[in-house]
Amino acid sequence: MSGGRGRVLALKAGGGRIRPLAGTDAPPLPRPMVGDGVEAAGGVGEVFGSLHWKTVLVFVSLPMVLQVFHYMIDVGPVYYLSKIWPLALLPLGLKVFREFSGEKVIYGFAIVYLTGVTPIMSMIHFDNNVVDALATTVKVWPLTYFFSFLGLLWIARPQEDRLRAQVLGLGLATLAVMWLMWIFIPKSFYSSQIGMTKLFLWDELRSYHIYFPMTFSLILLFYSVRRFLSTHRAWIWMLPALFGLLTMAVILKQRTTIAAALVVVGLIVLRRLPRPMLIGAVALGGALAVLGGVIVLLAPPGGPADAITSLFDFGGSLSVRQQTAAKAAGVIFASPLSWILGSGAITRLSPVTLNDIFASKMFFLADIGWLGVLFEYGAIGSILIALVYAIGLRRALRSGIAPPGSPAGDFRGALGDMIVMVSVETLIYSPVFTPGIVAGLTAFLIYLDKGVPARGGGMQRG
Repeated sequence: MSGGRGRVLALKAGGGRIRPLAGTDAPPLPRPMVGDGVEAAGGVGEVFGSLHWKTVLVFVSLPMVLQVFHYMIDVGPVYYLSKIWPLALLPLGLKVFREFSGEKVIYGFAIVYLTGVTPIMSMIHFDNNVVDALATTVKVWPLTYFFSFLGLLWIARPQEDRLRAQVLGLGLATLAVMWLMWIFIPKSFYSSQIGMTKLFLWDELRSYHIYFPMTFSLILLFYSVRRFLSTHRAWIWMLPALFGLLTMAVILKQRTTIAAALVVVGLIVLRRLPRPMLIGAVALGGALAVLGGVIVLLAPPGGPADAITSLFDFGGSLSVRQQTAAKAAGVIFASPLSWILGSGAITRLSPVTLNDIFASKMFFLADIGWLGVLFEYGAIGSILIALVYAIGLRRALRSGIAPPGSPAGDFRGALGDMIVMVSVETLIYSPVFTPGIVAGLTAFLIYLDKGVPARGGGMQRG
């Protein structure tokens, strides 16, 4: 009798799914099933041809959540839509906020502090009016994607293989669009004035280059590397990876992005190596680095060494960062209030900007990484933002439910790799430049880790 009672309780705890458990199994927590929502609504909701509204909303939200168009003034209405998308999705996060008890607390405190306290500090330090002070919070609105994007996924409940196809398809589409623009856009469209364009840029150091966020292509790159290592002989997986690296080198020309991507690829490879090979690879890499340094130092000028040293020619960017860092540090440590609570910021559309206050056209908080965060949000805000990244890294580095080496496991690993990469980039770029990537991908991984639908309709867990 007691065994039958336990069996009934297990059925009730399954969230409506009739799936008998073994006598020693603990009943699963009630949680959404990956992929069971849209199909139940009509059976064809996840097929692109049917264009179910939930499928469309998830697909459209992907580039918005990962902030592909967030700074791209060239795309007009899509640029403004990207700015307000966090507000549009915000109601979807209410259910998630109510049901979570762990990570939600940190995200909740971070959002309240960054959008509530920081504007007040900007009014105190820079005499901002209320509208300008609130406008400075727009860049941290994407942190709400942790709640709202997860809420959207819980409502739509798309299948994981469909999500994987959409993300990787957007990666291929990004590469195709970049090469089409590179080939067909005339040189007259390029400008050295950042205020004129954020897409087609020119400068003396890099010449012509296209700044198109490659988030989806990078996920595709990491996924391809993982699939290559998992399948051993499937060299076809190296083609997307090499094509992505070629695109970054020829068209994007962002050294920080390229370096961070290579670091992540290196970590992926090293984690798959047996310990003896790992030790050998690290030793070989160190030896090559030392050898390269000796060649650069001892080789005569005008030779091949110049090609190596040119890779580390930062032009005026290093000088700009040094000047910005020095001026920011002067403000940060001017008073305890500044370094504890921050000084806030000013939008570039305000009557008086930070460039005016510091009497320099080359003052960019986004270019000095965590020091810029300390300037704007203080020690408290910096700690909260660091905890947000720590939550993402914790999700990125956990094994998850999908079997390692499977397409599902490699896809989740690639999403986590992207979190690792943007974390590496914060050494140079501001952690709040594109916070939606960390918040959105963390939500993505949480959704996927809730369970994978087995073929029989039950829950497959690791």
